[in-house]
Amino acid sequence: MHGTNDKVVIVGVTTSTDAAALAAFREKSGANYPILMGLTEESKAAYGITGFPALRVLAADGSVAGSDEAAVTKCLEAK
Repeated sequence: MHGTNDKVVIVGVTTSTDAAALAAFREKSGANYPILMGLTEESKAAYGITGFPALRVLAADGSVAGSDEAAVTKCLEAK
C-alpha cells in the first residue's frame, strides 16, 4: 500500500517517541507511509482516539470526516 495518491494521504501516528522501535516496526511491517511520533493526549482527545489501532479520515479542511471506509469514499468523491 502506498501512502498517497492525488486525493488521499495515509499517515500513521504513534504516542511513542522511540525512533528505534518505529524503525523496527517499519522493517517488520513494510510500512511505507509517513508516521508521526509523539501523539499527545490532547491530540488523541481532539480526534476521539481512545486506543490503537484507530482510523480517522480527515477532510481537506482538516475536520474529521469519519472513521470508516464510507468516510474515505466521501472524501474521494468531494470536489
